[in-house]
Parts: sequence; structure tokens; C-alpha cells
Amino acid sequence: MEFISLIWTEAVIRPMTNSLVFLYAVLFENFGIAIICFTFIIRLATFPLTVKQARMTKQMGLMQPKLQEIQKKYKGDRQAISRETMKLYKTQGISPFGCLGPFALQFPIFIGMFFAIRDTLATTPEALVGLGPKLYSALPLVDSAIPVSDGFLWLNLGSPDPSPLIMPVLVGLSTFVLSKMSMASKNADPRQASMAKTMTFMMPIFLAFITFSFPSGLALYWISSNLVGIIIQYFTSGWGGLFPNKEVTSDSKTLEKELISDGQDNERGNFSENSGGGDGARNQRAKRSSKRGSGRRN
Repeated sequence: MEFISLIWTEAVIRPMTNSLVFLYAVLFENFGIAIICFTFIIRLATFPLTVKQARMTKQMGLMQPKLQEIQKKYKGDRQAISRETMKLYKTQGISPFGCLGPFALQFPIFIGMFFAIRDTLATTPEALVGLGPKLYSALPLVDSAIPVSDGFLWLNLGSPDPSPLIMPVLVGLSTFVLSKMSMASKNADPRQASMAKTMTFMMPIFLAFITFSFPSGLALYWISSNLVGIIIQYFTSGWGGLFPNKEVTSDSKTLEKELISDGQDNERGNFSENSGGGDGARNQRAKRSSKRGSGRRN
């Protein structure tokens, strides 16, 4: 257990603490700006994962017509539905769990930020003395930046929001908006849709609740991270589940039509093959694929 604690401290908390102190020193000794800048750095480092998650969510939403066809075709046979669904995911190059990567990464960072902010904003002489050994001696400016001022706007970043509603409301609202945008606009499975809807409401409420007792610096980090995530999500996959009927580009509509038409082709192909006309159906699908390819090249 001590080994795990040592790894956690040296690999997560100590680098975060030193980064925050260094940013504080170079950004006009403003800890709020240091937290916001640190958030942008974290979001930049995780940008490829975030974009991949957004695109997968969009593709999974557009695949719902085919998933509905599978459920109708194999109604009552859960094993067949699961097999064909995973086959469809593999064909489309989608991992149903790939979209969880950025979310799984956010929570260790969130917990690490809690300890880093607590250590950086030392409020007692003992805590201030304990901060010294955690700083990298080779990192310039950090020693001279101590102690760190905790003021930012109306906030004391080491204490809960004194307002006390502004930060909890912003945390809950920004989390809700990002969660809705990250959801597929359509979901063929009622159970998955119900579970996703429950999490979409429960997570913002939970985070807003703990914000009442957590340092406001942590809330500032979470709000900043959500705002960056909302911007990335919008330009990558549009409004998603927030405004399901709105799309940023026509590409998603085109892809959805292609997925639906492919499903109709498969139905016609199966019927034609049973009646001896399989070659004609296959030729029609080949012609449509050729047209799509030439259209994209143009």
C-alpha cells in the first residue's frame, strides 16, 4: 500500500503541484489563472483521446438504424443480437468502450488536483514547511513563489465558494451540457438510453453537491475543463444529444442516409437472393458505393 501511495505521489500529485506553482510564478502570481492555464495544458495533452471519443459517439448515434434492424431481426435471441452488434462495431471500426477513455482519465486528474491545490495553498506553518520537499529544486522560480496567494475574483481558491451557489451551479450545469453533448443523439436500446439518461442527471448533481465542501480552485478547474470540452465536442461532432435535431455539417446527415440505405440494400439483397436475383441487388449496391466514392473525391 505504501508503494502505491509513493507512486501516486511521485507520478501525479508532485508533478501537478510543481506545475501549478511554476505557472503561478510566471503568470503574474495569480493562482486562478495558473489553474485555468494548467487546465488548457491537460486538455491539450488529452486532445487526441477527446476527439476520438467525440467521433465514436457520433458514429454510434448514426449507427442506430442498423442496430435497430439487428434487434428486430434477432428479437428474443440476446446472444445473436450481441454477436451481430459487436460484428457491426468491428466492421465500422468502432470500440463501444473507446469513448470511455477521456472520462476514465478525468477522475484521476480531478483527485490529483484536489491534493495538489490543498498542498500548494498551505494554510498552516506545518503545511507550508511540508510543501518545500515536494518542490523540484531544479525548477526555476518555484522556491521564490512560496507562499502562494489564494485570491481570485471573489474566491478563496483553497476554500469552498463563499457565495455559496455560483460555483456549484456552474459545475453542475457545465457537466450536464458536456454529458448531453457526449451522448449519442439516438439510442436503439431502451435500457442503455435509460442508464445514460440517469447518469446524465446524477453526475452533475453529485459534482455540484461536493463542490459545496471542496476547494473552489478545484471547481474552477472542472468548469474550465468542461468549457474546453464543450468547444471540442461542438466542432468535432456538433450538439450531440443536447440538441439532437441540429447538425454542424451535412456530413453526418449523409453518413446517416448511407447507413440506412445500406440496410435497405441488405434487405432487398436478401429478398432478391432468395428469389434468384442476387446479382442484380449486388450490382445496385456496387453502383451506389461507386457514386459515393466519386462524390467524395470531387
